[in-house]
Amino acid sequence: MDKESSEKLLEARRQAEAQRQADEAAADEEAQRQADEAAADEEAQRQVDEAAAAEEAQRQVDEAAAAEEAQRQAEERARQQQQDTFVYPNCTAVKEAGAAPIRRGEYGWQDDLDADGDGVACAGD
Repeated sequence: MDKESSEKLLEARRQAEAQRQADEAAADEEAQRQADEAAADEEAQRQVDEAAAAEEAQRQVDEAAAAEEAQRQAEERARQQQQDTFVYPNCTAVKEAGAAPIRRGEYGWQDDLDADGDGVACAGD
């Protein structure tokens, strides 16, 4: 093989090697880009999942608070109904029950037990 052919062959090999390296670099860059995109997609999905979990947790907290409020209201209605329906026949019964004096709004309160109208029933001896 003559010198010129040898140089052309060497140059062709150098160009082929340079092209191979360029192709590998491009493939590496593409793989890195895809990996970055996948990581970004995973991060976005993680954020979406976290937001959904936070919304669900808040919904559960709100539901629990609403249930507690409903329970409190039901207990208050039951207490009020019991208070409204219970009647001491007189102050003697109040005192015997150990409930004297009874203030307005308390269990067993009745206007007719408050002789002087001061809001305290069965207070005197």
